[in-house]
Amino acid sequence: MDENNTRKIKVEKHVWPDELEELRKKRRKQILTVALCIVFFLGGYLFNHVTSATPMINNNNGSLESESRKFNEIYEIMQNEWYFGKDEKDISEYLLDQSIFGLANYNEADPHTQYLNAEEAESLMTSLSGSLTGIGIQYYRQNDTILVDKVYKDSPAEKGGLIQGDIITKIDGVDITDVDIDKIKEMIMGEEGTKVRVEIKRGSEVKTVELTRATISITAYGYVRDGVGIIELSSFSDNTADEVAAYAKSFKEQNVKSIVLDLRNNGGGYVQTALDIAGIFMGSGKTVIYQEDKNGNLTSYESSNVEDEYTFDHYAILMNANTASASELLAAAFQEHLDATLVGTKSYGKGTVQQSIDFNDGSIFKFTVAEWLTPSKEKINKVGLKPDEEVNLPTALTFAPSADTTAYKVDSVGAGIQDAQIYLDFLGYDVDRQDGYYSQKTADVLKQFEKDNQLEISETINDDILTALNSACARKWHDEKATLDVQLLKAIEVVK
Repeated sequence: MDENNTRKIKVEKHVWPDELEELRKKRRKQILTVALCIVFFLGGYLFNHVTSATPMINNNNGSLESESRKFNEIYEIMQNEWYFGKDEKDISEYLLDQSIFGLANYNEADPHTQYLNAEEAESLMTSLSGSLTGIGIQYYRQNDTILVDKVYKDSPAEKGGLIQGDIITKIDGVDITDVDIDKIKEMIMGEEGTKVRVEIKRGSEVKTVELTRATISITAYGYVRDGVGIIELSSFSDNTADEVAAYAKSFKEQNVKSIVLDLRNNGGGYVQTALDIAGIFMGSGKTVIYQEDKNGNLTSYESSNVEDEYTFDHYAILMNANTASASELLAAAFQEHLDATLVGTKSYGKGTVQQSIDFNDGSIFKFTVAEWLTPSKEKINKVGLKPDEEVNLPTALTFAPSADTTAYKVDSVGAGIQDAQIYLDFLGYDVDRQDGYYSQKTADVLKQFEKDNQLEISETINDDILTALNSACARKWHDEKATLDVQLLKAIEVVK
């Protein structure tokens, strides 16, 4: 069939849309709108001809016929009697799509075998390009608020003065408080050269900036600090290796002797890009990755023969719990071939290989076919890499905030209270505890924060104050990263 075109896709932790939302939820306080599929447990069976009376599941002894009949009966009920079916444009398509989702997704043994609908697949392919047209920000929803998480270097947003921690309140004059996150994306993105007005709130300050959309690289950024070349890599996309080579050349011209590759929060990418990056620094012919199939057969992948190679005296790799897949494998290769020092916290541990099948409707089914091993043939899946130098960032930057939306008064206990205490401690306020008990001391400190930020004085810990605290922490990280990023400081120390 022409719709079953099998191809290999990028080697990564596979932060697909659902995983990305889960990752963000672990790192920040946010409320997600999730479409739950509660009736498709039996969707794990093959679903050909679901509307026919013929059992969808057959085997030689007919032991699954009852399950098949059950599935068909549920399908017909959902199609004809389910109340919320009236909200679907094509109920048959919706039910089939959810059935496939139930078959492929949320496999406890293998979370990386998944079905992506057309919209999710399009989002994936956009991420593979390593560039986008827009204003150059990452953002996320915290309850009803859109917070700026990252501003890309040399982007329209950076040139317009946006920083991490800014709260976006309006786009082209439209209040986005209750606007769907996908609609917000449409409002921000657009054709290169077109303009968009963004209203932001920073503390008590509110201002509107007009930005001109542009095509922005979103995978690599390099700079020199204390005589050390730093290259931040957010993923391994089409153009990442070329960008890395350009930075390496620039570092050589500046007589830089040591390199730090920052792979924190790098979920992976194309394996060929990882091999190309390896070739830039270690030359061609070095084993970077082994692939082991289900029969135990090994295939080696070597560093590429690139046009320009650049060698340096010392290397360090920055990593954390979100460093995954291809980035983990590249880190291991640097450690083994270039004696690189791994700095930070243990990596994610994603070491499986996926292939995908593309369908005519734009959807994709990806499934695991093999496992990746390091150059020394060590497995990383569900294990990860341990750092040579373990360095932790402040708790407020790495903990998993609750999704607690309760409003709390003094002398109460709750997860949201603990979140507030952690934030306040990071911001330098003298909190007496971080255990979730709302003491009078915590209330006094909170009042001081509200006063310092020209906010309404209240003893209530709720969504609004948690958003303000989170935003303030993000701005502090942005403003004081030079001293707060103890992981980077350690990496620079070990290579000098």
